[in-house]
Amino acid sequence: MSLERAHTEIGPEVLDRTWQGLLKKAKHTKTGCILCHLKPHGKAKYIRVNVHDTAEERKTKGLPPGQAKVAVMLHHLAYYQRKKTNSTTWLGLKDDNDISHLCFNTKCMNPDHLFEEDHLTSLSRIFCHYKQVKCGCTDVRCKHHLPPCLPMNLGNN
Repeated sequence: MSLERAHTEIGPEVLDRTWQGLLKKAKHTKTGCILCHLKPHGKAKYIRVNVHDTAEERKTKGLPPGQAKVAVMLHHLAYYQRKKTNSTTWLGLKDDNDISHLCFNTKCMNPDHLFEEDHLTSLSRIFCHYKQVKCGCTDVRCKHHLPPCLPMNLGNN
């Protein structure tokens, strides 16, 4: 997992600095989403963030010159911000678990809109998303999941 690698090789302080930089440029929506300014990558439309330390930080750590860079999925970084108890402890995902966007917005980086669950449950949330798109409503309430899927913001997906 690239976030664990970034945490180990680059350090939690760099992850935190990267997160703060992303928050400064993010857009807040009425539905509570915090939308990242970066463009999604690939068919799944998830955002990858390049996390890197500075030359000065590498020198302080006794590492060779040149920046270490690790690509991290935005929703993993956001979930890390929610789940961490302190910056020195790595709290990874359980085996075979996913991080679900309760709001269905892959650009959303609001840690409160993310939830760790098994892969099948995560996939089943697509049904709730489909119902909202099909009816064109933004206030369909989920009765199938805990925590429930959030009403989606159709204009920001």
